[in-house]
Amino acid sequence: DLADRLGRLGRTLLPGALSTVELRYAGPREEAPRPLLLAALRGAMHDVVDRRAINLVNAQHVASERGIETAWTQVAGRAEGGQDIELRLDGGDRSVRVGGAVFGESHGRITRIGSFHVDIAPRGTLLVLRNRDVPGVIGRVGTLLGEAGVNIAEYHQARLQAGGEALAAVSVDSPLTADTLERLGHIPEVLDARQVQMD
Repeated sequence: DLADRLGRLGRTLLPGALSTVELRYAGPREEAPRPLLLAALRGAMHDVVDRRAINLVNAQHVASERGIETAWTQVAGRAEGGQDIELRLDGGDRSVRVGGAVFGESHGRITRIGSFHVDIAPRGTLLVLRNRDVPGVIGRVGTLLGEAGVNIAEYHQARLQAGGEALAAVSVDSPLTADTLERLGHIPEVLDARQVQMD
């Protein structure tokens, strides 16, 4: 489930055609990487294949037909248990990394988008914003969403250094219209705005 959602997230953030999906798994289950890779492929191909037409049985075949290369690696998991999943999606000269963690029977959490560490549930509608790390951005984003009648469920802001580029992962209760998403992208401090359906 988390791998599928990470595949969808990574694909939404990757411009152009998808050429490679690579999964890195850290956890106790030796049999886990292959089914997780297949689930990630299903999510990553959501924009070119009807989700009802792709499953864990045919995902590898569908990817091969489209020239998408795949790979996976497994490393030792954390001492306290749990599972970590990281995906790298390549297309053209661009690469995107996304990651997540699962503990127990939970759906897991998204823990990485690019170089940014985040902590947000992979459910509903997720907005991913790249913005300049300056005062007032969170307020402007919240105001715009509120005026559009969109409720924020979770808002996680991450940065690598003060005053540099930041990333916001925003879980909202309903999808944004194309107009609202465009207006979000036109906030002067927002460099990029993407929306992905996680369910």
